[in-house]
Amino acid sequence: MRSTVAEQLMRILTKRGRANRLTAQRLAAGLLRRVSEGGPTLAMSRSCAKMLDEEGVIDNLRARFPDRARRMAEQTKLHAKGPNILDFGCGDGEVGVALRRRGIQVFLCDLQRRLSPKAESLPWKRAKPGRGEPLFHDPVHTVLVLNVLHHTNDPDAVIADIAAQNAGRIVIIESSVGVKREDAPSREVSRIIKENPISAVWMDWSDKDQLLYNSFWDWWFAQVLGGAGRIPCRYRHPDQWKAKFKEFNYGETHRRWLGIDQPLAPEFHVLQVFDFDENQSADGVGP
Repeated sequence: MRSTVAEQLMRILTKRGRANRLTAQRLAAGLLRRVSEGGPTLAMSRSCAKMLDEEGVIDNLRARFPDRARRMAEQTKLHAKGPNILDFGCGDGEVGVALRRRGIQVFLCDLQRRLSPKAESLPWKRAKPGRGEPLFHDPVHTVLVLNVLHHTNDPDAVIADIAAQNAGRIVIIESSVGVKREDAPSREVSRIIKENPISAVWMDWSDKDQLLYNSFWDWWFAQVLGGAGRIPCRYRHPDQWKAKFKEFNYGETHRRWLGIDQPLAPEFHVLQVFDFDENQSADGVGP
């Protein structure tokens, strides 16, 4: 696994960070050594960010953040149902910016307001964990939950808050673990391997190695590049998310295996679409 991560780091540092090969080799070796020696503490994350900054790399990497958002907007646009979308756990709001360009009304929420300048004009509200109530007066037709659930302390409680928005559809993208080749249709496996051959290697790893791999890239993107504090890494298999959303009468209607699809944060992702099924509801309450 270490050699795979080192190879990916080299590619990111040269192609996205614009470092020359010798600098990229030195930075990749330094990052991996620090992780293996001390674990991803906050002080170590800041030290790694400083190392990248001193080599003139980190600003080039951060400048690619909107590329990641545009890719997720492209992946979810076909599944957005209705004119109003809520990006739940929106981060910098760049996904909303990309969707707004397509004429979609986008609402944003998160625990903290840290919007990019382009997202400042979008409607935003602070999330209210555990309140179980809609955040906006306007109806929300689709809720996007993009790489959010595994970063929460209590994903099940967050899913309850998401269901309380009374949307007809929920679309999630999540980093996954425990995924094997036989979990996905063979044509999907062939597609994601063709798009990124490392997906084949990843699916053959043990659950433990998949967890370590995803955790490394979460640390890299959120803490080293993004400057965030310690974040949970509560990954699940897509079938586990499916079962949990079903408790709130949302049935899975589509699943797309994205594989290792993000150049800057190359975790294994899966997109799932959940539609509200009023026939499952015991009391008939729902969107």
